[in-house]
Amino acid sequence: MSKTTTTSLLGGVLLAGSVLAGEVAPITTPAPESKFSSDIAVGYHSQYNWRGFDLGNDMVDATVNTAFTCPYTGLDISAGAWYASVKDGGFDELDLYTAASKDLGFATASVGYIFYHFFDSADDAQEVTFGLSKEFYGVETGVTYFWDVETDNGGYLEGSISKSFGPVSTGVAVGYSLEEDGFTHVTSKVSYDYALTDTATLSPYVAYAVELDELEGVYGTDEENEFFAGAVLTVTF
Repeated sequence: MSKTTTTSLLGGVLLAGSVLAGEVAPITTPAPESKFSSDIAVGYHSQYNWRGFDLGNDMVDATVNTAFTCPYTGLDISAGAWYASVKDGGFDELDLYTAASKDLGFATASVGYIFYHFFDSADDAQEVTFGLSKEFYGVETGVTYFWDVETDNGGYLEGSISKSFGPVSTGVAVGYSLEEDGFTHVTSKVSYDYALTDTATLSPYVAYAVELDELEGVYGTDEENEFFAGAVLTVTF
């Protein structure tokens, strides 16, 4: 269930290489160097808002991400783990995710996988994701389809648009339920990235989720617009 916000962030690590053995080593052209980066983030959130739905208040979370560009295929591979503890909701959650993306010129395409584990009576879940993203004049746009491979939810589609103005980032996400055949939420977010050091950034944010008609059909609860805020500390290495 993640993310955001942010989101939310997907990937794995792909290692490629070969060893040549022989009495005389042949002259070869070195493979291009790969690009590898990682980050760790911890945060506090006044509400765990998942796809427009309030899952509980007072959430703390931690994320570990890593990204790798395969020099042979050009694929951008990423992987990570997200752990959250929701005090008001009374549950803990661990998400493991991976994705591969490729710039096709007209857009960047991605395929990913998310495993949701809950440390209570709730059943675990799995999703396969398919996405397209493109930048237009400094505006990032994207659309992602989430296919639940364990339960019959009919699928979830989310479109997003975001724009940065220096350290200020703004974004809007719109959710659509294929099962209910309708829009579920519109969530807007504004954050500010404050550089503490060359590798550490503190990002406070505020967000507002407008719950639309079909969200009630998905979760069986009354519609209620939600305001929430928080801050995330990210360290890259």
